[in-house]
Amino acid sequence: MDDAFMSRFFEDNIEVQRADKGACEKRARYVLDFRLKKLRN
Repeated sequence: MDDAFMSRFFEDNIEVQRADKGACEKRARYVLDFRLKKLRN
Protein backbone atom coordinates (compact mmCIF):
# COMPACT_ATOMS: atom_id res chain seq x y z
CA MET A 1 0.00 0.00 0.00
CA ASP A 2 1.42 3.37 -0.95
CA ASP A 3 1.67 6.48 1.24
CA ALA A 4 -0.83 8.42 -0.86
CA PHE A 5 -3.45 5.74 -0.24
CA MET A 6 -2.71 5.65 3.48
CA SER A 7 -2.84 9.43 3.92
CA ARG A 8 -6.12 9.50 1.98
CA PHE A 9 -7.44 6.73 4.21
CA PHE A 10 -6.51 8.59 7.39
CA GLU A 11 -8.03 11.84 6.12
CA ASP A 12 -11.25 9.98 5.28
CA ASN A 13 -11.08 8.26 8.65
CA ILE A 14 -11.19 11.59 10.51
CA GLU A 15 -14.39 12.46 8.62
CA VAL A 16 -15.84 9.04 9.41
CA GLN A 17 -14.95 9.36 13.11
CA ARG A 18 -16.95 12.60 13.32
CA ALA A 19 -19.92 10.91 11.68
CA ASP A 20 -19.88 7.39 13.14
CA LYS A 21 -17.44 5.64 15.49
CA GLY A 22 -18.72 2.17 14.59
CA ALA A 23 -18.17 2.68 10.86
CA CYS A 24 -14.67 3.96 11.61
CA GLU A 25 -13.78 0.83 13.55
CA LYS A 26 -15.16 -1.41 10.80
CA ARG A 27 -13.15 0.46 8.20
CA ALA A 28 -9.92 0.27 10.21
CA ARG A 29 -10.46 -3.47 10.67
CA TYR A 30 -11.06 -3.88 6.94
CA VAL A 31 -7.80 -2.10 6.10
CA LEU A 32 -5.82 -4.19 8.60
CA ASP A 33 -7.39 -7.36 7.17
CA PHE A 34 -6.53 -6.22 3.63
CA ARG A 35 -2.89 -5.60 4.62
CA LEU A 36 -2.61 -9.01 6.30
CA LYS A 37 -3.94 -10.75 3.19
CA LYS A 38 -1.47 -8.82 1.06
CA LEU A 39 1.43 -9.92 3.31
CA ARG A 40 0.42 -13.58 3.05
CA ASN A 41 0.45 -13.56 -0.76
